[in-house]
Amino acid sequence: MSTVQKQLQKFEDSGLLVSRSVGKTRLYTWNPRSPFVEQLKLLLAQRLKLYQIKKWRSHFLI
Repeated sequence: MSTVQKQLQKFEDSGLLVSRSVGKTRLYTWNPRSPFVEQLKLLLAQRLKLYQIKKWRSHFLI
């Protein structure tokens, strides 16, 4: 099991993610029953926004 697979399994075990198998592929999605999912989505969206700003600044040397 790869490091990513292990981490996804931990998230599923904690209730943040749910998964299903489709052929040889395992698909993961947010667990709609988790009380923490919306807060986590907001946190990740904020972090992505900051990352994009830093990346943009590094391209234009601001």
